[in-house]
Amino acid sequence: MPKSPDYSAPSRSMPDTHQRGKEKLSRIPVKVENSANRLRKPDWIRARLPSGERVNRIKRVLRESGLSSVCEEAACPNLGECFNHGTATFMIMGDICTR
Repeated sequence: MPKSPDYSAPSRSMPDTHQRGKEKLSRIPVKVENSANRLRKPDWIRARLPSGERVNRIKRVLRESGLSSVCEEAACPNLGECFNHGTATFMIMGDICTR
């Protein structure tokens, strides 16, 4: 089976300058304590994974053009919805999102 091309956001390959998850949140001075019993979110509130031919087409165009999108860098939960409609918000002054 042929390997599919990697259209992941450029920041995924630069963890030193583009932090995500715990590394990004560790700079915030307020610490949040997780409770032992986490309630599950209802199905209607869950965002679907961004996948499909239209999403891959937008990601391919972004990678081939050397563009960065706010959608990917801010880990927007609506990325799949926007990319499926052929829409993306671009960062014009660099590749680090401040959101």
